Amino acid sequence: MKTLKITKPTMEKRVSRFAELKPLPIQIDKNIPQAGKDIVYARELLSVIGLDPS
Repeated sequence: MKTLKITKPTMEKRVSRFAELKPLPIQIDKNIPQAGKDIVYARELLSVIGLDPS
């Protein structure tokens, strides 16, 4: 497997900092059932945990 050389600025674009995460508006809405929230959370968090944005 080939080793990739990644610059610090490129890596910083892909790093999520826990302290910088903000709650989703859906988390506050009491009118949305938990099953619906679970679907949205899964979609939103997927981008935080590592899919390639391109």
